[in-house]
Amino acid sequence: MYLRVDAGRPIAHVAAEAGICRRCLATWYARWLAHGGDSLMDRSSRPIASPNRTRRGHRRSGRGAAAPDQVRARPARHRT
Repeated sequence: MYLRVDAGRPIAHVAAEAGICRRCLATWYARWLAHGGDSLMDRSSRPIASPNRTRRGHRRSGRGAAAPDQVRARPARHRT
């Protein structure tokens, strides 16, 4: 695909022939130009840093799953 774009074919035409979106091919092509073929290998989408993550050992307060000792039976509702 990349060689076809290098040969002068429009990215949109090459993407249509390959059955992928133009934006995806444009991203891959830019990555290929900048870093070569190894840059196209699968890679993790996990972020390098997560500044807003919860501290280890710290429980979040507010809405969320309650601890087993905090669970109470819901009062019965009377039907009229």
